[in-house]
Amino acid sequence: MACGARLSDAESLRITTLLTGRIQTCADRESLFDLTLDLMRHVTEYDRVSIYKFDQDFNGEVLAERRTSSIESILGLRFPHWDIPSLARDIMKVLPLRLIESADQEQVPLLAASADLAPLNMTRGALRGVSGIHLQYLRSAEFTSTMTLSIVLQDQLWGMISFHHRQPRRPSPRLREILKGFLPIFCTKFLALQQVEMLERVRSMDAAVLETSKKNARIDTMLLTLVQPLFAIMQARGVVAVGEADIIQ
Repeated sequence: MACGARLSDAESLRITTLLTGRIQTCADRESLFDLTLDLMRHVTEYDRVSIYKFDQDFNGEVLAERRTSSIESILGLRFPHWDIPSLARDIMKVLPLRLIESADQEQVPLLAASADLAPLNMTRGALRGVSGIHLQYLRSAEFTSTMTLSIVLQDQLWGMISFHHRQPRRPSPRLREILKGFLPIFCTKFLALQQVEMLERVRSMDAAVLETSKKNARIDTMLLTLVQPLFAIMQARGVVAVGEADIIQ
């Protein structure tokens, strides 16, 4: 089933305006996620839409979702890094949108005209096949079609907006272009909110340093008190302070 197949120019403009305008009102990450998922379900009518985040080792976690009541929730579930292999992640970083119309689709091999030709790079091919294991995974989960929008922040694959539907579904080319056009706007807003969160942490750090300095002037004591806030602000796993006589880790 194709969705958005008959979108007129006026309807396309209305959807684009709705998507880009509404998210500008979001004041924090949670409201951005919630509103984005509401809009994505409204526009695409998929049974479930979720936001999936990768950690530093590419293990995944579902941070937010919208779904029909008859589908089991996956909110808060975590998935190992091999659930989405590195090759698939590399393609996601290059292609903003990927979809599977039907898990029951027949895989058709692409044969070279002669054996001496180099393999054809199908990375950007919209009709590129997917792993048979992934198709079986969809069938086992009782889903037929899926789509992903890649969330790339500062040239790093942060996560994805994931779509699942129990019936065959193929968003029209026009709707796909609208969704791809929405992605950079979403990512820009997301980065802006991250910067606001960072500034708020720095301000709280300033207050904590002043408060700690009033109680104790020793740098080692101050560092131990402030180490967790430092980790959060700098996204670090360790800190070292080097003084004239000591090294504090």
